[in-house]
Amino acid sequence: MYKISLLKVNIETQILKTKWQKPYTRIVVLYIAIIAGALPVMYLGSPVYLLVVLIFLKIIIDLYLHNKEHKIFQIKQISTGDN
Repeated sequence: MYKISLLKVNIETQILKTKWQKPYTRIVVLYIAIIAGALPVMYLGSPVYLLVVLIFLKIIIDLYLHNKEHKIFQIKQISTGDN
């Protein structure tokens, strides 16, 4: 009984860690995009074109991560048999 409760606590802890880490991947990508875009803007002096590129790249990355997240959810849902 003691081993089962420890196993349950360990699984719940792992679930909480993954839930806390999910939003940070998008934040890290956003910060990298800002830093990578700031350097050419400072060099060229005009932020308009690079702003359009950053917006386009952010949309593409967000769509990719969104689809990846939903595929994982669908696989988990199919494996557990939930409808």
